Amino acid sequence: VSISDGSLVANTSFTWTVANTNRVPVFTSIPVTETSEDAAYTYTVEAVDLDGDTVTLQASTLPTWLTFDPLTGVLEGTPLKDHVGNHAVSIDATDTNGAQTAQSFVLTITPSDNLVPGDANQDGVVDIADLGIVGANFNKTSVEWSQGDFTGDEKVDIADLGIIGANWTAADSAVALYAASNPRTAPLHAKDKAMHSTRLDLATLLQEDDPTSLAKMLEAHRNITSL
Repeated sequence: VSISDGSLVANTSFTWTVANTNRVPVFTSIPVTETSEDAAYTYTVEAVDLDGDTVTLQASTLPTWLTFDPLTGVLEGTPLKDHVGNHAVSIDATDTNGAQTAQSFVLTITPSDNLVPGDANQDGVVDIADLGIVGANFNKTSVEWSQGDFTGDEKVDIADLGIIGANWTAADSAVALYAASNPRTAPLHAKDKAMHSTRLDLATLLQEDDPTSLAKMLEAHRNITSL
């Protein structure tokens, strides 16, 4: 820098150093967030660093059926029927200076087309075993198909019970007789059109075709929580 008064000149110099601000890595790949049971799942995670640093990938949250290769970035696995539902996944990207970011998403596993609505244990029929599963998990949240969540809303409630009722295997007469005679499940009541209390055995209840009607009947007497 020079300065002059017209006859004399003064010069000075200095160095202006601009310090680099380390930026976090950036994910450039978009997660694959849905697949179906028994279908191979794969997603290649990719991330870059705007400062040119080397990026290291690591899985911090994974369901048990998924594996992650930090060298290739490949996330893969094949979900089974017990994995139907939602799963949290999180991959961390860290540069050589320690700056870190994460890509987190929910991976949804949908049931295959051959699943029977209401068939929690997936044995091909909707029966007392499935009702028992729903009863054991009734009002619970963060649950999956195998625990009685047939609507995919991550909770077991009256809607899931309605699905069981609409798809009850009527041909299974032995199970129906057991359900009607079992002291824990038989004393279910509902109101008839005249608003009189009516004993309704479980076999009859679960053969109600309309899930909405079934839900209303069960909502009328809160005994469902004792199943």
